[in-house]
Amino acid sequence: MKNISSYLRIAFSAFLFMNAQGVITHAQAIDHVERNWINDTIITDSSIEVKLPHTVQSWEVEVCASMKGLKDKRGKNKQNWSVEFLNRDSVSEVITISWGNNDMGNIDDYRYLEITGSNFAKKFSKDVSLYSNDNYLVISSAGSGKATVSIGNQYPQYAGEITLNSNPDSFRIKSSGTLDIGYISTFCEIPLSLESGLTVHEITESAVPKQGTPAGIWTQLDRENDPDYARPGGNYTLAVVPNPQNAGDYLIIYLDGAVVNKSSWKPGLIKGRLEQTPFEGLYNLKWYTAHMCDAGTECNATLEEGVLSFNFPLLNARLRFRHR
Repeated sequence: MKNISSYLRIAFSAFLFMNAQGVITHAQAIDHVERNWINDTIITDSSIEVKLPHTVQSWEVEVCASMKGLKDKRGKNKQNWSVEFLNRDSVSEVITISWGNNDMGNIDDYRYLEITGSNFAKKFSKDVSLYSNDNYLVISSAGSGKATVSIGNQYPQYAGEITLNSNPDSFRIKSSGTLDIGYISTFCEIPLSLESGLTVHEITESAVPKQGTPAGIWTQLDRENDPDYARPGGNYTLAVVPNPQNAGDYLIIYLDGAVVNKSSWKPGLIKGRLEQTPFEGLYNLKWYTAHMCDAGTECNATLEEGVLSFNFPLLNARLRFRHR
């Protein structure tokens, strides 16, 4: 049994990013992805609950399941199953899947699957399993307070949209009858946190210049960049302080100077990280763009003759800083 969802992930490379038409593009920064998988579970007149991470940017739930004992029947079958979304143990939304016949015994009768939520109800008579084979239910949210619902026996078809006041803590699959669950899959994108946990005073106290290290407070000296590929997000003032979690590494802390996405950049947020290498004055650079996206792995920083340079070779770009 295979998972039929596919996910498009976008990688970014520098300060601001432009597509081939010269349009600046960006996406919300993702720290990591959490994926969980439950296989081969059968429930009869009961339920199974699945927890979701507390902080998610976007999420997707996919359930592959078949309802046993379905037959043609006047009206609706008694068997059905549902997905309940819970917040603090209270049900915030219910999606229910049921089956029936439109007009049993009539020449115009047809069999249908009905899926309902608080905002929609839709019947399908094709491209879904109308008896006891698998259907795939997919519920996905981009974190906007809304989630789309799709169902099908091969390729899920759009059924409707639900509204959630907040991201759910968990969801519960309930059955009336015997439900054979092939798998339950959850895919959650966990947002990036750039909080350093330091006050401006603590940052300036830690940013003490030391010979041969990048520690200190830095202001932008100049730049080299091809505007067809990258543009700077501001004229930054940055503090570089030792990383308390990794000796020899440093945190780059934003202090001032953002122009692009200025309202999101507060003093004390992490603008990047420097990781030591075996070579003196050369560091691996982790850089967060104006739109708080990871700039990728092929970046580095150099410290030469009192100038700290952040280099983005794939974009032929460089930002240079001097001690304030």
